[in-house]
Amino acid sequence: SEDGAAWIQKEYHRLKRLTEKYPYSYLPEVFGIGAYESSHKPVRMFLGEWLEGYHEFHHVPEGNSGETRIQVWYEEKGRFFLNDSQEVEAYRQISHILTRYYDIHTFEAISSWHHAAGDFVIRTDENSIRVKLISVRNYAPMIKAHSVSEKIDAKPAFLLHALLLFFLNLSICIRLDRIEGVGETVWADEAALEGLMLGFYSGLEMNPTPEGFPASISDCFKAYLLQGQKADFDSLLSDVATHHIHEAPFIRGRLKRHGETLYDLFLKHL
Repeated sequence: SEDGAAWIQKEYHRLKRLTEKYPYSYLPEVFGIGAYESSHKPVRMFLGEWLEGYHEFHHVPEGNSGETRIQVWYEEKGRFFLNDSQEVEAYRQISHILTRYYDIHTFEAISSWHHAAGDFVIRTDENSIRVKLISVRNYAPMIKAHSVSEKIDAKPAFLLHALLLFFLNLSICIRLDRIEGVGETVWADEAALEGLMLGFYSGLEMNPTPEGFPASISDCFKAYLLQGQKADFDSLLSDVATHHIHEAPFIRGRLKRHGETLYDLFLKHL
């Protein structure tokens, strides 16, 4: 389809741009894009790196407790579950990866990703796991009210506010999945939030601190959080949740508990 052809081109150029802009190894390298004629229509495809040994994974409800477990879809050996420490580490790496690609000046972030689509994949060895991202469906500013030049010159408080919005959105996205990738929506349990927090700060500490910040970006972010009230935090989280149009009703019923746990973790990591 024309839409499919357009998306393939966008996907290719996003992957190419990010692998050239950032010296990381979290995304597959791409090598070329082209097309051939079929029934007088161009069929487009691109050549990219195959991530050997990496597999899709999904959240599986565990009984009636409301908790979930991460199940890895290992084609050759069958499906298996991660243990508790592996789950926290998987969430940490997901959060770390997305934070590394967040541009604090332009507010650009990898977005529109979803566990249900299998965007993140995992490789498990005897003593370690490694997570990578195979798709960049969108890479755009989360805040579009200002021009790029205004964003670059923005005050630290505005940059930190945008960073908080990025984090709150990430906290919701990291918990959303669908059973078998296509079934009912499922909400990852609170182990996701511990890994989320660890990965966010580890990624933040590796990102350059903008000019005008009196301390490291992570320290400034913590100080910024302390200046606000819990009610402000909850209001922002609610606003962010409304942008998940299709899943907003599902999220809304879990948002109060989510916000309480997230805020407690903020205080714990100060």
